[in-house]
Amino acid sequence: MTCMLVYALLPLFWLLVNASKTQGALFTTFGLWFGGKFALWSNIRDTLTYDHGVYLRWLGNTLAVRDGGRRRRHLPCHPAGYGLAKYDFFGKRAVFAVVLGTVAVPGTALAVPTFLLFSRLGLTNTRWRSSSRR
Repeated sequence: MTCMLVYALLPLFWLLVNASKTQGALFTTFGLWFGGKFALWSNIRDTLTYDHGVYLRWLGNTLAVRDGGRRRRHLPCHPAGYGLAKYDFFGKRAVFAVVLGTVAVPGTALAVPTFLLFSRLGLTNTRWRSSSRR
């Protein structure tokens, strides 16, 4: 258990230690311990103000795509799940089989075909691609 704890927490510790170093200290000091001036807050400020705050715009786009997609996916799922659970109707077993079949296919298996489809449609590296995945 201790080995697994170290294995899981060591990268996080390394991230915190190296985020607190200046650029010069990053390459001249030992990687698993603090060295030189503690620069975590200035590094965070520099990241957030880089190129007039482009990082914050990227973060906002990421959150918008994530939250928009989650809302659009979950909105029809709750009533559909309720209907499948509570009501008997013709084709209920077929609908349930389709739902189970789509859940059984992992999203990563569809990543390459989806990219190829968007590429052929000319929608890669555009705002439309990210909007269509919400």
